[in-house]
Amino acid sequence: AVNGDGVLDLKDGELVQYRRYDTFRQFAMIPTGAVRMGVLDNHLDKSTLRTLAYRAGGTDYLVIVNNETEAKEIRLNGLYKNETVFVTSADKHCEEVFNGKFTRTLSLPAQSVTTVLLSCGIC
Repeated sequence: AVNGDGVLDLKDGELVQYRRYDTFRQFAMIPTGAVRMGVLDNHLDKSTLRTLAYRAGGTDYLVIVNNETEAKEIRLNGLYKNETVFVTSADKHCEEVFNGKFTRTLSLPAQSVTTVLLSCGIC
C-alpha cells in the first residue's frame, strides 16, 4: 500500500513484502512505543514509493522504499529543525549519508531503503 500504509503492496491480488532489502537495521531505529503517522504523497495511487512514518518524543521517523531502477528526488514538508538520513542500497549498508539542518529535499537511490530521522522544530 502507499501513502503511509506501509512497505507492503498488492500485486495480482497477493500481498507482497519487499524483503530483498536489509531493512531490519532501518526499522530498528524506530523506538518501541512510537506512534504510527500518516504520510501525504502528492502522487497518490500512482506513487512508486512505499512509506512508513512514526513519532516518538520529539523525533519523526520516516522509512521510504524506492523499488524502482531509477533514483528519485522528493520534497519533505514540515517544521523540522534537523535531519539524519540512513540509506541501504546496492553500495550502502544502512549508512549515514547526512546529519544536519533540515533540507526539505531528499535523494532516494534506485532500489533502496532510506530512513530519515526528523527532529521537531516546534514540538
